[in-house]
Amino acid sequence: MQDDDVYALRVCVLFALPEEAAPFRKQRPSCNWIVSLGVSGPGSGNAAKHAALLLDDPGPKIKCLIICGFAGGLSPELRPGDLILAAQVQHNSQPILLPDSTLFAATGSAPSKTPLHKASLLTVGHVVIHAAEKRALVAQTHAEAVDMETYSAAEVAEERGIPWLALRAVTDGADDDLPLDFNALTSPDGSLHRGRIVAATLARPWKIPALLRLGKRSALAAGNLAAFLESLLQNLPD
Repeated sequence: MQDDDVYALRVCVLFALPEEAAPFRKQRPSCNWIVSLGVSGPGSGNAAKHAALLLDDPGPKIKCLIICGFAGGLSPELRPGDLILAAQVQHNSQPILLPDSTLFAATGSAPSKTPLHKASLLTVGHVVIHAAEKRALVAQTHAEAVDMETYSAAEVAEERGIPWLALRAVTDGADDDLPLDFNALTSPDGSLHRGRIVAATLARPWKIPALLRLGKRSALAAGNLAAFLESLLQNLPD
C-alpha cells in the first residue's frame, strides 16, 4: 500500500461491507504491490458496479482482483472464523467460474494461523437466514459456502481478462440460524438499515445474546481475513 512500491502493478481488493474491510484498512501491510481497495455494498448489483469502477480506474496496470468478505458455511466442516478459498463459484444456472490457477496456487505459499478450506462457493441474491435453507442449497448445488457478491465481481474481472481470486471468512456455520431476518432490514441500495435493526432488536430483546455472538464471530472473521490477506499479498508471484 505504498506509493513507492517496487512494482508498478496494482492489486485490487474488493470487500462488500465496511466491517469486512476495517481490520485490513488498519493494518496497512507492506508489500511489493500498489493496493487499490474498494467497498461495494452488499449484493450482486453493487459488487458488479464497484468491481467495474475499481478495475476501470486509470492508473498502473492491474495484476489481479481479490474478492473478499464474509460467507455462510454450508459444510459442517466450516467453523465461524475459518477462511474459504473459492475453488469455483456458481450462481443459479450460469456457467461455473474458476479462479486464476497461478493465484490459487500462490495461496499455498502464504502462511495462515487460521484453517483455510478450498471450497465450492455459491453466490445467491439474499442473506441465507435459516439452517434449513442451507441444507436445501447443499442438496441443490453441492456448494460448501454461500455469499452474495463473488460471482458478479468475478464475472466483471473475466470480462476484462483480469485474473481473480476469492477469499471469504465464515461468520455462521451450517447449523446456525441468523438471529434476525436481515433481508427485511435493508435499505433500497441493499445496505443494512441500522434504524430497522435497532427497532427489530428492541421488539425481540431475547435475540440480543445471539446478535452479540454474531458480532463477535464477524469480528473474528474480519480479523482472520485481514491477516491472511496480508500474508497472501506478500507471497504473490511476480
